Amino acid sequence: MDVIEMLLDNYRPTNEKTFTPIDRLFAKLTHEDIARIEKIAAERDIPLPSKEGQYRFWVVEVLRIGASLLNDIAVKTGLTNRPPPPDVHSMQRLNMDVGSLYHPNLIDEVLTSVGRQVAGRVLDFGCSSGRIARVLKAAFPEIDLYGCDPERRTIEWAKANFPTITFDVSPFSPPARYDGSFFDLVYAVSIWSHFDEPSAIDWFNEMHRIVKPGGLLYWTTHGRQSLAHWQRQQSRPTGQLGLLACKLVLENYVFEKVYDQDWGADTSRWGLAYIAPEWVLTSLLGKWRVLQYRPGYESWNQDVYLMERV
Repeated sequence: MDVIEMLLDNYRPTNEKTFTPIDRLFAKLTHEDIARIEKIAAERDIPLPSKEGQYRFWVVEVLRIGASLLNDIAVKTGLTNRPPPPDVHSMQRLNMDVGSLYHPNLIDEVLTSVGRQVAGRVLDFGCSSGRIARVLKAAFPEIDLYGCDPERRTIEWAKANFPTITFDVSPFSPPARYDGSFFDLVYAVSIWSHFDEPSAIDWFNEMHRIVKPGGLLYWTTHGRQSLAHWQRQQSRPTGQLGLLACKLVLENYVFEKVYDQDWGADTSRWGLAYIAPEWVLTSLLGKWRVLQYRPGYESWNQDVYLMERV
């Protein structure tokens, strides 16, 4: 194995161990509800995973299909089939779209692993059209959930469609429109995977201001595993990935300008970012304590960090 192959060698993501959000939602269904959902899926030729061999995937699809096609199931679970229109940003688009049934479970699993929980006042930083927030609120209706994003049209749509969540337009640069020590938990999925380094530092400092002492910041970013993931998918040239891998080893933070435009973002500061754990240790410790670092844990691609505000 040569140096480039070693740099791009993939990690093996840790398997999830708890499934509280989807279990909470699934527990609201009766055996009769599940039988009706399986029947309507069969009638419409909608495939369901094997309950015996792929139980967790089966649970997710039962929830998604049921809430999408049966109004009483949508009411029971709090999940609604409400895909954003084309002029509203969304990270994924499905015919039956009840939001992300993956990310809330991942966030909860990482918090649970260190004896913490999704509770109190929570912010979805860079929430887009609320794909994660809408499911998290359905699973944990007791939390006080906020979402912010710089894309005004996206926030307006989310605000109109999910009124139990407080959505706000966020500036592209700090400060955010929240009081100091306001949140118990902030999560940011694939946000620091796009900032240039000065913007990344500015927003980490702002998170330190708005998160309570002892509060949590869950965030994901590209790292070495992302490069290995793209190499396996053959989605980018190996030489290009090798160069990025070498730069990441030498510099610990790499930023690529890759967008001409991206939903109103300042693309001089918003592109593709790659962050090594060494950068986190040298740049963030003192204000933050790292509770979890899981390389490639999010979608076999992005690294997951859970940090506690000091």
